[in-house]
Amino acid sequence: MNQKDYFILGCKLFGIYCFVTALPYIVNGIGTFFIPVDFPTDYKELMKIERFFSFLNPAILIGLGIYLIIDGGWVHKMAYPTKMPVVKMDLTGKLSLFLKLLGIFLIISAFPDFLRTVSGYLVYTHAPKYYEMNREKSFVYLNALPSIGTLILGFYLLIGGKFFLRIGLKQESPTSDNTAQTDDSQT
Repeated sequence: MNQKDYFILGCKLFGIYCFVTALPYIVNGIGTFFIPVDFPTDYKELMKIERFFSFLNPAILIGLGIYLIIDGGWVHKMAYPTKMPVVKMDLTGKLSLFLKLLGIFLIISAFPDFLRTVSGYLVYTHAPKYYEMNREKSFVYLNALPSIGTLILGFYLLIGGKFFLRIGLKQESPTSDNTAQTDDSQT
């Protein structure tokens, strides 16, 4: 198996991870159907936004999981463009593979937070002025940058992550190589 084959296998495993990640969101989404009757109409309208995103989150995760298990071609082409040769499974190839898989993990794990941030933003921007939406505002302000940054980092690692690859493969100084060789020769 070459590096791309291992990547495809990893994508299929992350497809299963998408299903597992979606389960709590499905359970939480069921709870949004039980809105008390005595809520004002405008508050019920805000709850529709929450309900939509509470079902959008697991739907996207399950769809992504099915896509990664069955095909995943777009993700494979993003990670391994046709013009790019597949690297041998030496240290560079293994680190490159693991960085790409880490990118997929970051995307899958940050996506629900990103959708919750978008949902919180829409709720507090569409709420009537007399509703106190400090909790939603603070959630958006605290989570927007980390969730967007994690998604960007995940996509960067998926397409190669050359900066981290260079850091991870930075050669040791020549003096440390000589001491390692002399230690091996003495035993």
